[in-house]
Amino acid sequence: MAGKFNTPFDLHVRIKNFRDIIDANNTALEAIARLQEQYHENERGNSQLTTKLITDIFVNTFKMIKSINALSDDRYGNLYKVYDAISSRLRNKLGERGNNRHREVIHKFIIPFSEIDHSYIDIVGEKIAFLCDIRNKTPVLVPDGFAITESAYSLLLKENHLDEQIGSLLDSIDFKDIEGIFQASSQLQKLIMNARVPDILKEEIQNALKVLKAYAPADLRVSVRSSALFESNAYTSFAGQYRTLLNIPEDEVLNAYLEVVASKFTPEAMVYAVAHSFNIEDICMPVAVQHMIDAKSSGVMFTSWQNLNQSMIQAVYGLGLYIVNGTLVPDTYIYNNELKRTVVSIPGEKHTSLVCDIVGTKEAGIQEPYRNAPCIASDQLSELSGIGQKLDKIYKMPLDIEWAIDARLNIFILQCRPQLYKPAPETTLADLSDIDIEWAIDDYGEPYILEYREAGMSIRRSRRNTLPFRILNHTITDRGVTASPGTASAPAFNVNNSLDIMKFPYGSIIVTTTADPKLAVLLNKAVGVISQGGDVTGHLAAVAREFQVPALFATGRVSIADGKHITLDANNKKVYAGTVKELAGKNDRKPDLQPSMLLLRDMLKDIATLNIPNPANSNSQALKCKSIHDIIRFVHQIAIEEMFKTCDSKVSKESCARKITSPIPVNLLAFDLGGGIAEDAPDIGISLENVVSIPMQALWKGMMHKGIKWSGERNIDVSGMFAAMTNYMIDESTSMRGLGSPSYVFISKNYMNFNSRVGYHFATVDAYIGELHESNYINFRFSGGANALDRRSRRTALIEKTLRDAGYKSIRTMDVINSNIQNLTENQMQEKLEFLGRLLGFVNRLDIAMVTDNDIDKYYNAFKAQRYDVL
Repeated sequence: MAGKFNTPFDLHVRIKNFRDIIDANNTALEAIARLQEQYHENERGNSQLTTKLITDIFVNTFKMIKSINALSDDRYGNLYKVYDAISSRLRNKLGERGNNRHREVIHKFIIPFSEIDHSYIDIVGEKIAFLCDIRNKTPVLVPDGFAITESAYSLLLKENHLDEQIGSLLDSIDFKDIEGIFQASSQLQKLIMNARVPDILKEEIQNALKVLKAYAPADLRVSVRSSALFESNAYTSFAGQYRTLLNIPEDEVLNAYLEVVASKFTPEAMVYAVAHSFNIEDICMPVAVQHMIDAKSSGVMFTSWQNLNQSMIQAVYGLGLYIVNGTLVPDTYIYNNELKRTVVSIPGEKHTSLVCDIVGTKEAGIQEPYRNAPCIASDQLSELSGIGQKLDKIYKMPLDIEWAIDARLNIFILQCRPQLYKPAPETTLADLSDIDIEWAIDDYGEPYILEYREAGMSIRRSRRNTLPFRILNHTITDRGVTASPGTASAPAFNVNNSLDIMKFPYGSIIVTTTADPKLAVLLNKAVGVISQGGDVTGHLAAVAREFQVPALFATGRVSIADGKHITLDANNKKVYAGTVKELAGKNDRKPDLQPSMLLLRDMLKDIATLNIPNPANSNSQALKCKSIHDIIRFVHQIAIEEMFKTCDSKVSKESCARKITSPIPVNLLAFDLGGGIAEDAPDIGISLENVVSIPMQALWKGMMHKGIKWSGERNIDVSGMFAAMTNYMIDESTSMRGLGSPSYVFISKNYMNFNSRVGYHFATVDAYIGELHESNYINFRFSGGANALDRRSRRTALIEKTLRDAGYKSIRTMDVINSNIQNLTENQMQEKLEFLGRLLGFVNRLDIAMVTDNDIDKYYNAFKAQRYDVL
């Protein structure tokens, strides 16, 4: 009788590392698949789920890197460098810091602008970090100030015991109930406004104001602005959703701070956050306090407008709030940076202005001669555009900039964020010289282009945004600016106060006098917006574009009764009475362009893209990994190779493995981890009767099922066989181990890890079966084959469909499938393994025969009917 097999300790350790890699691999791939599913199905989901999935991916990828280095005696250290680089890129995309350079300041409550750059994003928010980066790295003027950090915000909530109350109120909100949102918003804002600013924070704010006052007139005035985390990034602007308070004296700063923090819970801000998949509680609210600029004129600039050589600048007298909140139609200028001159100048409607008062702000009328006169001189336009181009080149992206000019004609940058709106070039009649135009006149005497052909070209093209049909409906208005493109046909509803907002009917078109950002609360209910005021640079315009709700602003006086059915064509700046059948149901909105989806799509490039499907085994090759999926693929393949190498070495140097003899043509070596092989088994070759491992017996029972054919000829496609031979000879990934090389199984009484190359594919079955059903599981992975990828992929599609019948959950990517089942009784788990064994035998070399997609159902039905000899 042979003595009980003792596995060396180092082999135990290596097996554990290998199992850790397999477990982490499966968890990470499942999380990646769920992220991809969320993107492709355009699920808004929630930020908590997305964050959890990304965290799972990163944690398990790191586990794989750690375990492969333990398995290989630290031969793949470069994987840590690649992992750090990818994770840094993703943290930046999520609005977090890409490094720990300033980790020592994370608990500060106040930080002067002079100490802040873009790496402080998760401490002071995107808005402050971006602005201070400009202040400290360029000669551009930025009003000085200080940041009240996210740590201060957290302290405010903690000291006032607000977390639980806020969480409870947020949980009670039904975001389909506008009235309920307003009621909860009132309670939430009241909680903040009644909070007591902690003494330590109060003292630090007062000290910071003293420093700021030393470089200002004796009567210090400041602006207090929000800088919430995730605000003003490349995907979500939160434009106008939080409060900005202007011309605030020293003794009102603490109250202004609370008011800005409370604006996190305004109805429009909460609806915006939820619509963009943010957890409201997760949004911290840093705040900026900076010198107030008593502006002579102010405005907004887009550094890229229709082409890279043009900037679009809008301006009003006084403070710029009346542009972004839609009160006025500003002057609009298009400045060509190549020609060094203004090429378009459109006067606005500037009958009033917002200016600094003794405290706060007030309205001031504009005298008649100045209402249509330019707000800023041509040299100031040139200087502004130059600043924009300089910043555009530094930050390598188009920018949305708010600016102000003081009485001394100094230009200050007040805010800077990525420009989310990038209008396409428009074709005008003036552009169409040397072009053959086909045109028509509508019933109202207006010409429109049907199509055109460039000189010397034979292809005719439809003009962008020009309707190739005649509209007979009455035109209510044909003026304005396209604030957000698209069309909508629905009843109108006038909204000019909070009561109107609460009464707004779902699926209607908003008609309003002012493009107030507060109307953003309705953008998940409205199908369009028509505003007498406002412009493309306004905050409501920005949010409408993010929600992809068509919007036409600056229409002038429009009178439309509530409930009247209208058609809005924002593309062509028209509103029609009734339903225009040619436009009804037509819209330019694309579901995959939601900002949260754009962010997810961008992150998936660093997470899910597979750049190296067949990685080479070396530390230098590890540096070629460009994504998390690359790392996972690299580690998984290297782990298999390392494990086989370990086992091959053990087989040749020590008699620690025993060959299992069976009718199946598999060169199988077994390693007993304790209790997997009978004590009276022979020292060398053993039969299946000597294997007492419960999962091993169950799997092998299925593999040896009557009718399963493991050897002999199969009725296969000759071209498929030739492709198989060719692929096997040239494809490293399928020929990693030669045919006839050993397969390995690690077993104990209740555990099995089976690693096999049967035919041309590779299969792993990792299973535990015991009395406690909570501990029972089967993890199965199948990949490869010798045939073309389309045939291998059909085989894994067949496996997925068949395993689904047995209750397995699967993740499949092309020719790779990961499946699992768990928490069943001992008898049930054995049945599932027996089923899997039969399936393994059935699909052996089946990829060669799977010529068309119809073969998936053909062989699925054959297996289901137990016609295993279908080949």
